[in-house]
Amino acid sequence: MESIWSEPASFGAALRLHAKRHGESIYHLYDAVVRTDDGLKRSTFVGWGRRNTVPTSKISQDILTRIERRYRLAEGYFSKISRANAAPNTSCELDEMNPAERRRLVWHLPEDFRRRPRAEQDEILAWVREVIISGSTEYRRYQAAAIRQRYAVRFKLGSGSQRKVSGSRLSDTSYVVDAPKCLNDEMAEILRFKTATFAAFGQQRNGVWGAETAAQKVEHFGLFFGAFAAPVDSEVQGFGVDPEALTFGMMIFPQVWDWYLQWRERRRGFFTAWEIDMLTLASALCREETGWLRQSEQISGGLREIESLISKSDISDVQSDWSVAVTGW
Repeated sequence: MESIWSEPASFGAALRLHAKRHGESIYHLYDAVVRTDDGLKRSTFVGWGRRNTVPTSKISQDILTRIERRYRLAEGYFSKISRANAAPNTSCELDEMNPAERRRLVWHLPEDFRRRPRAEQDEILAWVREVIISGSTEYRRYQAAAIRQRYAVRFKLGSGSQRKVSGSRLSDTSYVVDAPKCLNDEMAEILRFKTATFAAFGQQRNGVWGAETAAQKVEHFGLFFGAFAAPVDSEVQGFGVDPEALTFGMMIFPQVWDWYLQWRERRRGFFTAWEIDMLTLASALCREETGWLRQSEQISGGLREIESLISKSDISDVQSDWSVAVTGW
């Protein structure tokens, strides 16, 4: 995911910077992303780039989404920055902070933060500072310990495709394995599908991944499969699946997600945006007409029985009617 920490502080500055990186002016960007029926004046759009105003309306958010897709930025990238710079509806402690501290906190706040009573705002900010920023609570101490329990399937996809999972040296509680050839080939095919300038002949897709988004997704898939590959009796308490049995085809089975979500909740004690993002990603892979899994029926041939998770009957049902199985999403 693109990071704003090394970029200009304001929404307008970030907008100008990304336009410049792609050889465009604010005026050219307006012509490229704003439609006639949007009703957005050129002067309003230019005002965003000049730091005079920030977008808050529904149509403005839609336009920001188009810019993110055009520049291959993570979804919600500009929305987060605009929230940090938006004019307050009510008195808010955020307005008393320096820009750096405000940007650091705003990523962890609910969307309706500024509409909440001041007492609730103060309570939320106190919680974010204690639990997320300072890490002084019992949960953060648990989280620090969990971070040392490395688990992942490591893909080999060329330079830049896989971030380092664990630094230069793994701890004794780590379980990181190389992806078997079949799974690695599937990951490579998804990357080709989502990063190529044009979709392959006969395929359809919705949206393109930039380099940073692709690296992030590879990392997330590595952690997903790593949870299943980690031994049951390890500190990670994974499922203990033979890595050779891992395949993206597993994602169409509800019981696979049921185990994974429960496993995530046991480790953290609650659900987070991570689970939402992973379910959204899996849903996109199965989406009608444009999902990679939906268009890759041949992947069903690589499904293998996994005791207490995927039965021979499950596999037979899927292979007999792939379109119905994928439609379950």
